[in-house]
Amino acid sequence: MAGDGFREDELQCEETLVHLDDCCPDLDITEINCSFSSQGCEGPTIHPAISIEAAHCLKDKSCQYLREEGLCERVQARTQNSTGGGPPSIQALCP
Repeated sequence: MAGDGFREDELQCEETLVHLDDCCPDLDITEINCSFSSQGCEGPTIHPAISIEAAHCLKDKSCQYLREEGLCERVQARTQNSTGGGPPSIQALCP
């Protein structure tokens, strides 16, 4: 956990959303979950939609690269195509 009570994966996900929001004006970042939730044995464990590895990769890309390579659109498509009530997964988007 980071010093302020957030898990590292939550923090990295949130930082990536700031970068994506700056770079991808049509992306609705409010649809992307960055929270970790565990119900223990009573329910599902939900992880942030962007893993630490994907977060580092996406944050390292310039806005120009994200737009030219279609990553903004691919993130948006993953967000819009999320079904079943779970958060969209953006793990495999970053080359």
